[in-house]
Amino acid sequence: MIRYRYVHVSDIHFGQERHGDKPIHDDVRIELLQDCTNLRNTIGSADGILVTGDVVYSGKREQYQIAGSWLDQLAERVGCDKTSIFVIPGNHDVNVVDIGTTCRLIHESLRSSPLDQLDDTLQSIGQDADIGNPLLPKLAAYREFAERYGCDFIPDNYQPTRVY
Repeated sequence: MIRYRYVHVSDIHFGQERHGDKPIHDDVRIELLQDCTNLRNTIGSADGILVTGDVVYSGKREQYQIAGSWLDQLAERVGCDKTSIFVIPGNHDVNVVDIGTTCRLIHESLRSSPLDQLDDTLQSIGQDADIGNPLLPKLAAYREFAERYGCDFIPDNYQPTRVY
């Protein structure tokens, strides 16, 4: 039987401490790195790292730079390749400053749509090229970060309009 070992982290919120009213979480992150080193020495390397949302606190590029550096350290500590890091966005991975009027209107429309129509509507929106899709600017910094690990979400008909 084949066994797979993954390190799963979520809600690591890099950048949360920048507001001054939240505690800095570096002590926890340092401990996690050490725990992962100890586990690797005890049971062996991990096959990958799963990051399930809220990598950063407010979707800012500089927060992703710090998060990426830490995730690279984590990969080294657990003994997996950086290409074995899998990330998906959470609500904090959105830069709300980049949510425009069209995006807000789409959000409102989606919230009031019947559940049985949501998949079709989202599929239709996803077919828009990058430049024409008003939902993507708020995720630009996340997508740049995710591409670092091969985890960007690109529609089948994607036509690049700019280099990330």
